Amino acid sequence: MSTTVNYQNAKLKWFHVFSDRNGYNVIFNLDHHPDDLVYGYGSNYWYKLGLGHTDPVETPVLIDDLCNRNIHKLLVEDYYTVAIGGPDGQDYSVVLMWGRFDRILHPGFEPTDDDFIKRPRVLEFPFKVQKISLAIQHALILSTTGKIYAIGTNQHGQLGSASIANNENNNHIKMHMLVKVDIPEPIMDIYCCDWSSYALTRTGRVYSWGRNYNYHLGHQHSDDVYIPKLIDGLANIQIQSIRLADRKAHFLTTRGQLYYCGELSTTVANGADHTFQIQPILLDNLPPGKILAIENLSTYYHKVDTNTILIVIN
Repeated sequence: MSTTVNYQNAKLKWFHVFSDRNGYNVIFNLDHHPDDLVYGYGSNYWYKLGLGHTDPVETPVLIDDLCNRNIHKLLVEDYYTVAIGGPDGQDYSVVLMWGRFDRILHPGFEPTDDDFIKRPRVLEFPFKVQKISLAIQHALILSTTGKIYAIGTNQHGQLGSASIANNENNNHIKMHMLVKVDIPEPIMDIYCCDWSSYALTRTGRVYSWGRNYNYHLGHQHSDDVYIPKLIDGLANIQIQSIRLADRKAHFLTTRGQLYYCGELSTTVANGADHTFQIQPILLDNLPPGKILAIENLSTYYHKVDTNTILIVIN
């Protein structure tokens, strides 16, 4: 296959624009029958393009290790990147990972002298994967049977494993193995942010654990939580999705209502006066209507009659 982009008779399937510490990168997928080709260009800091080098790339080049794998999604974190592929454009039958691995390392990957995996490498799991959620120092993996597994560092309890939580010597080390997260009911979705984790059950209940100094876990205290704990303030409310941003958590109900908890900042004469919403509370200063989805951190789509209105909430 040629490394030159040939747009003739090709269909753009997806593209992903993301930043690194030196600038921006673009990775895109062209369906050029019979080949399924993935290209990239950009600043390429910390091997972000998966090309085996860190030289900036000014024009699109072929990323060989991602081609003909039916890649349909990229998950990008500051330290590492995950590519998801599968024959129907939805499943997680192919998972590849590359980047800096001194914070998180998949079992079977041998550490390198400089702590980098420079090209995409296939991850193998002992179960079928439904979803993966990434954070800067840990990741959650959801199986198709509704079980959660975690990997990475655990200094604030973000891995959520009772076996680790019961051993104080393990709380601050890197876990280069999958650990099972102990939640007594099937999980529908997973979410994680820096040192914190959330799980949404198939019945719409929410568990949270990990770092909690901003009260964003919703447990009415700011102590770290080392094993998953049900958010009591949402126990009788059916949640359909969660979004995490700016030291806050937002919970969208099946009725189209929005709850939130976490840090609130108010500007005063001598700086920022930090206040906290210590348990989830209904956000009631929205126009009448039903929220359809939460998008892009603090941006929400709100439906009124037949029109969709973009509302930005600070």
